[in-house]
Amino acid sequence: MGGNERLRILALKHVGFDATLCIRDEIERRIGIPVSIDYIHDEWEMYEESKRRITRTESVYDLFMVDSIWIYEYAALGMLASLDELFSTFGVPDDYEFSDLIPEYVDHYCRVDGTLYCLPLAGHTNFLAYRKDLFEKSGLKPPATQKELLECSKLLTKNGVYGITLRGKGFELAYTYMLFLYPNGRCVLDETCTPRLLDPVAIDTLEYLQRLWRYTPPDVLEYSFVQMADAFRNGAAALYHDASVGAILVRDCPISDRFGYALAPSGIEMKTSVAGWGLGIPFASSRKREALSWILSVTGKRHAGRMLRAGQDPVRISTLKDETLLREYPFLAAISDNLRHATPWFRPPIPPLAEALDILGHEISAVLKKKRTPKQGLQSAQERILVLLEREGYG
Repeated sequence: MGGNERLRILALKHVGFDATLCIRDEIERRIGIPVSIDYIHDEWEMYEESKRRITRTESVYDLFMVDSIWIYEYAALGMLASLDELFSTFGVPDDYEFSDLIPEYVDHYCRVDGTLYCLPLAGHTNFLAYRKDLFEKSGLKPPATQKELLECSKLLTKNGVYGITLRGKGFELAYTYMLFLYPNGRCVLDETCTPRLLDPVAIDTLEYLQRLWRYTPPDVLEYSFVQMADAFRNGAAALYHDASVGAILVRDCPISDRFGYALAPSGIEMKTSVAGWGLGIPFASSRKREALSWILSVTGKRHAGRMLRAGQDPVRISTLKDETLLREYPFLAAISDNLRHATPWFRPPIPPLAEALDILGHEISAVLKKKRTPKQGLQSAQERILVLLEREGYG
């Protein structure tokens, strides 16, 4: 390997991507050129940087991470190469076993209109994690419903520990809200792409979130995903309700033996999310063969156990069923249980989704800062999202 030739990757600083580095040397030897990685530390910055540096006609990068809420926009902009076409051109290893990939991940955030643009790097549903020791000491059972979650959060906020940790920063707050809205039979946008934020259930859900917020750490409105998981990892909160990848972040902490995992709390019905990060290849990349080799290596069945141990959220059915891994990582069973309730419309598959959720997240933040009532905040979000959708041709 030498010269200026290299495979250029744009990646979020994320445990799922960091796990791929355990086989980096092996991949570099196979493709014959070194890998160069540019890291972004903020999700929204990753979104904006991807659109700045990658277009249909030119790209600084040969491979990049794609969030489940961005893929529809990226596909519409022509940023992504079709993996179906690349498979036909370059082939797929016989031992890859595409059918072993968790179908909820592939279908929801790797395909757009039938075309495969990504492979799942770190897929997840949402679930509940809790401090077994604190629940036993208080004589409580893990909450099965949103009502019970509120009650437990209240009762466990004591002795310097807060009841629950949640995401509260910017557009990530919209995800938190949707975790509670969807199990109550509503979504931010309905299947006609019409916002339904003034539905009484949507307002009630935000009022519920207001009450739950009383039992979160005081700086929770600044929590991104990693900070939110750290609050649970460090013992600052008794409950965690968010993406299952959080189990990866907390598994090696000093109090990990006190953690239990369960189904996400239900509303009027039991529904969980499907989300995560994929790896995609820019349409304009000149290193598509090498980029495809990287993707197939880090998502393949051959290295799945090794990748999990290195920090990748599981993306394969066989990983979730592996008896050795199940004994080593009890949270795998909870991921399987929650995936049985996963439904795709949790995040509506439209190009302006990222911007719509950014609007919603900031409006909810204003509500939780007591600058607006829940109805006022959702009214403002509804109006702004309608303007956005009309601008993008959904009016």
